[in-house]
Amino acid sequence: MKNLTMRAIDIMTWTISIAITAVAIGWLAMQNPRAIPIGALLSALAFVIAFSMHLVALAKSKHALTIWILVVVTLVGLILLNLAWMEGSLGRRLLWAVGSMLIWSFLLIPKLGEAGKQLAKILPASAAVKASRKEEAEAAAKVQRLRGELDRFPERRRAVLDRVLEEERAGMAQSGRQPRIVVFGDPATAPEHVVVWLVLTPVGRAWEEFFYYGHEQYRRVNTSLRQQGYPAEIKLGLAPSAEVDRAGGDQAYFGREGTAVVPQFPAEHRPDVTRRQLEMPRRKGNEE
Repeated sequence: MKNLTMRAIDIMTWTISIAITAVAIGWLAMQNPRAIPIGALLSALAFVIAFSMHLVALAKSKHALTIWILVVVTLVGLILLNLAWMEGSLGRRLLWAVGSMLIWSFLLIPKLGEAGKQLAKILPASAAVKASRKEEAEAAAKVQRLRGELDRFPERRRAVLDRVLEEERAGMAQSGRQPRIVVFGDPATAPEHVVVWLVLTPVGRAWEEFFYYGHEQYRRVNTSLRQQGYPAEIKLGLAPSAEVDRAGGDQAYFGREGTAVVPQFPAEHRPDVTRRQLEMPRRKGNEE
């Protein structure tokens, strides 16, 4: 009901403005018809200058400022031509131009008010977007700086990996689930070949239910590593502790370099929405 009332007020205000402006333009047409266009052009120029720069700033387009300048130059050119087309002394022409602009501006006042309200809503949101983009740019620059440092001193990658895994270990402990973490590969010489295995003891849950747990750990570990400048995504797998113990321990089960079994979450892993159950680790050569 409130919206309908506001809409009715807007329509009434706009109708009254049109009626008054029509009468004023009719009078202007009888007094000096050549002054009619210049008022509309001046009003348009004022509108473009007052509001459009904000819209240009919001557009984030390489061409927005160029278009704005072309519009302003075109309007100024038309205003000067109209001013030359009018008759009388320069002072008299300027007086008629100002009067015509006031008449046309009265017609635009309701729309200018609406534009101001819209900008009042848009600008705070724009400021938030700019702040977010600034934070993203700063975060990206920090990642590039850390990446450069690790490229210059690759031996530091091990410390980064250990720190991230220790943070994840602490989080797992708080959640009541603390698998044993086994790491294979050398982050300094082959960071893309690092494999992290979580050796789980599923209690009260079926093994297949750990798919999203594994995916989340893969995502969290690789996100943290990327933010700290690690240059590649690592592989991550889940293995049941009973199977590892039955095989004779980590080296017997995973192989000397951790390549005897295939991790469920390879590098560049993307979740398969058609398969939401965790599979058992598969031996190399039995991937099919």
